Amino acid sequence: MRRADRRGARAALAALAVVIAVPVALTAGCSSTRKVTVSQALIDRDIRNLQLMPVVDIRPDPFDAVNVATQLRSASKRVLERQGYQVSLEPVSTPERPVSAAELRRMDAAQISELAPAGHRYLLVLYVERLDRGYQVTGESSRVRIRGRIVDAEERAEIWHDSASAESALTGILSVLTGPGTKYEALYQAARNLFRSLPDRRKR
Repeated sequence: MRRADRRGARAALAALAVVIAVPVALTAGCSSTRKVTVSQALIDRDIRNLQLMPVVDIRPDPFDAVNVATQLRSASKRVLERQGYQVSLEPVSTPERPVSAAELRRMDAAQISELAPAGHRYLLVLYVERLDRGYQVTGESSRVRIRGRIVDAEERAEIWHDSASAESALTGILSVLTGPGTKYEALYQAARNLFRSLPDRRKR
């Protein structure tokens, strides 16, 4: 068997995962089911160090709320560190130039693995799928949908994949005082929902 074939077969075995159907409350009075992919490797290994890649914005209008990627990175780092993970925000680049979120959008697990900075094996990629904001006389609201995946750069395989939604609303004087606060709050709550399917690494 050629080396490339052997490597591909090893990656396929490493990516062998369990798929869990999880009921998720999306909005009040409405529920849906999402599929969470968690590999046995992620369950068995004491994985704590994650390299957070550039956030991939795949919203229909990525020019609305252009700081959403920065806010999601910040919120995700906070949530993950509270779960016992160490998150690196080290810049990611090819030998020629920095890697853009648009390029990451088109990459599969094997291609993402090629971008791993030295000393980093587990790469976390986050995607913003939707950000809907509403404004009314009584206040404002924000609803977001995100998803994430973790790639094992050594095995060149995906070991975790999940998605989540969240909504935040402010009314009355709070909406005036906090400005765009509902957007960050919704992103933070979505990150909390997303990472609940990861093993908790806090010391007991």
